[in-house]
Amino acid sequence: MLTDFHCHCLPQMDDGSQSVEMSLQMLQKLRLQNVGKVIATPHYYPYKEDVASFLKRREVSHKSLSERMISSKLPEIELGAEVHLSRGLSKENLSGLCTESGTILLELPFRSFKTWMMEEIENITYQFSVTPIIAHIERYLPLYQKEDFQRLLSFEEAVWQINNSAFLHLKSRSFVRKLIRQGHRVVLGSDAHNLSDRAPDFDQVEKYLKKYPLAH
Repeated sequence: MLTDFHCHCLPQMDDGSQSVEMSLQMLQKLRLQNVGKVIATPHYYPYKEDVASFLKRREVSHKSLSERMISSKLPEIELGAEVHLSRGLSKENLSGLCTESGTILLELPFRSFKTWMMEEIENITYQFSVTPIIAHIERYLPLYQKEDFQRLLSFEEAVWQINNSAFLHLKSRSFVRKLIRQGHRVVLGSDAHNLSDRAPDFDQVEKYLKKYPLAH
């Protein structure tokens, strides 16, 4: 069974699922795609709300969903967050945003790479004794220079999350292959938000999973 390390399946938390019914259908699709565990990662933006407020909303959302998860065939849900990396983030109490497995999904800003980003990732890693998973790293190919990726990838404590859609494009697929060949830890995420244009998509990359030794 596979693990979806990045999924917006909690209802009414962000721009992902907008109802319990949609969440259940997303989970059903993931189960049919051989996914046994889902890390629920709603967006957390530190400049929009504090951690305590976010955690309260997440608790309510998860409860409303779990009460309807009658079928034992649905994937297991582990609570997390997609945490937007900002300057000074490591000074916040991020413990509640980490998963029980000891990871935290970090989304880098969509702009050119800055030294402070690496410093924040390192600070979060050591202050909270957590494994940072960097979200959809392939999206930064148009933004980062070769030297930027070298700096990021030199941090051996990090895990690199790839969206399934990366396999559908030659440039990003080559990037994934390079990461794996260099021995970096790579995990997959659907980054699913709904049932239409951003639906669960592990079925589209099934053939690639047989070729690439990824962490499931």
